[in-house]
Amino acid sequence: MPRPSRIRLSPWIETLILSYGSHPQVEEGGGGGGSSGWLKAHVIGLGPMSQSQAQGSEGPTALLFLSDEVLQIPAMLTASAWERLQYQEERESLASLLNTTVYIQDYQLQVSHDHGEDQMQVLLISRRAGYDCGRSG
Repeated sequence: MPRPSRIRLSPWIETLILSYGSHPQVEEGGGGGGSSGWLKAHVIGLGPMSQSQAQGSEGPTALLFLSDEVLQIPAMLTASAWERLQYQEERESLASLLNTTVYIQDYQLQVSHDHGEDQMQVLLISRRAGYDCGRSG
């Protein structure tokens, strides 16, 4: 049986990172992700949060690795975003999002230079997310 085709995405991760600091509405809010204001991404993996990330988290303590088909970015769902997915999309675990397409709205880009001047850590924090019913991979 042929696998369903992936939903085609428009790259947005590089633009979001490069515009960090110059456009607050892109770093935090609903802008920058298409005509409806949603960022669309494939969930390509899960991973553990660092201790510092988990300390401030009220939601699930795992990272989603999102891809726009060009780059990938780690993302964290807030407690309210996860509750919405559990209620509206009947999700029982983050693992159920693997190989799906998610829609991110009401987000914040967090950039830290904990690893020195030459390295930075980028994290997308989503306060609202939706799920596409069709499997993307």
